[in-house]
Amino acid sequence: HTIQALMKDVDEVVKVVKAGKLMPLPGETQETASLELGITTKTFGSSMAQLLTAAAQANENYTGVAARDVANALRVVYTAGRGVAAGFQGQTSAQETLMAACKSLMEQSLNLLTATKMALANPKSPEGKVGLATAAKSVQQALGSLFGCLPSVRDVDSAMKIIAAQMEKLKSGKFPSSSASYQQLQLTLSETAAAMNSASSTLVVSSRGGSAMLATSAKKFADTCVTMLNAAMAIAGATKDKTDRKAVVQAAGNTAATANKLLLTSKQVAAHPEASNSKVQLQTEARNVTESINVLLGQCSSTTPGQKECESALRSMQAAGAVLESLSQHVNDMVFADCQETVRDKATVLGETMGVVPLLLKKRTMDKFGDKITDAGELVCALIEAAAQSAYLVGISDASSSAGTAGVVDTSKVTVAQQAITNACEALLAPEGTQRQVLGAATSIAKHTAALCTICKTAAQGTRNEVARQHFVQSARDVAKTTGELVTAIKGLAGSLTDANRQKCSEASKPLLKTVD
Repeated sequence: HTIQALMKDVDEVVKVVKAGKLMPLPGETQETASLELGITTKTFGSSMAQLLTAAAQANENYTGVAARDVANALRVVYTAGRGVAAGFQGQTSAQETLMAACKSLMEQSLNLLTATKMALANPKSPEGKVGLATAAKSVQQALGSLFGCLPSVRDVDSAMKIIAAQMEKLKSGKFPSSSASYQQLQLTLSETAAAMNSASSTLVVSSRGGSAMLATSAKKFADTCVTMLNAAMAIAGATKDKTDRKAVVQAAGNTAATANKLLLTSKQVAAHPEASNSKVQLQTEARNVTESINVLLGQCSSTTPGQKECESALRSMQAAGAVLESLSQHVNDMVFADCQETVRDKATVLGETMGVVPLLLKKRTMDKFGDKITDAGELVCALIEAAAQSAYLVGISDASSSAGTAGVVDTSKVTVAQQAITNACEALLAPEGTQRQVLGAATSIAKHTAALCTICKTAAQGTRNEVARQHFVQSARDVAKTTGELVTAIKGLAGSLTDANRQKCSEASKPLLKTVD
């Protein structure tokens, strides 16, 4: 009855929208309503997972609690959804689309609760289980549609489409000709890459600063990415060797792919900024962007000794500096004593390294010069992270604070494993991959999926919530099952590196990637 009443309320709002009279409530802003709606879409998914687990176990008590949580979340969806829609002043289509998404979520949730009742009435019925799974999938799709209506999500989606369109041009194989020298083209690429790297740092900060900041920084990031890809295409057009040209195009494509991943993560963080691992995810994707830029520039760099190392060190230090913008979350797992020791040791080595650099440059021993520059860049990055972690630890060590309680799951370890599995799957499917690379990717997948299974099992043992425990156990089983299927496909690929076997691995990797996502 609650959900049906909410659906009628939505219909009333739609009538007001069509009359052009929908206005924000006193003290309500689209910014706060968007944040509330984004958080609710996340918690709604958790409530639904508990509902499904409880229904599968035929546990009526837990099912009733989870059903009430779903209904309460839908109340918030209605209130926040109305607030977001009211913020789209003069955009009737956007208002109607958002309210339609709210109503669709309510309709599908009602269908899910009906399917849950049927499953509880006959827990051994295969039809009941199928109906429950079908209803749950429809709810997930409705959630995705509603999430896509958020202002910040719409802006980031537009930026992702801009980059995707440029990626299609890159794949076309049609590269512009230029009258500029190769060195001039490299200089242009280096400048545009620096601008893109700077824009990625701005995007990381603005992802936690509100939809207005995110909209501006996402657009700028996409524009700088397109400019850099145009510069890379110009170099590809000026490259005579087909193998080198292919390597440039592949490196540019990887940079565009990591850029889209950073935008996707920023979209998720903007909707759920209080998530404990949000900063870690953003920094990981930002580092991936920097690394992909370094690979591209390394591929296109001139033969001047030391140039590549200097540019790579500068970009890495700039990317590492982004952690100093927000010191409210941990950077790594070091304790304060470790931070002090790291700063002391790295600072000493950095001083020695920078003292040697001028001498190497004067003597023109450029190989050692490049190595020292790389070492210096890594030392500075380590110093920045240790200093940021120290500042974080000082900030939380107030005498009035109480000891924290560790969570059931270490989300940073989950993020690291998830990223490693994704990277390994991408390496596995690379067309030019060798048997050795395939086996290396398989080893990485096995290592990190095993780590995820261990995390799930440990979490299951550490929680007193029976529904949560079953959820962790099932997650471990899903990871193990999908990993086994992928390993079978990898064995075939390792034996014969054919396109057909790569396609089998591609299909087998999708369930695993979906499970760990």
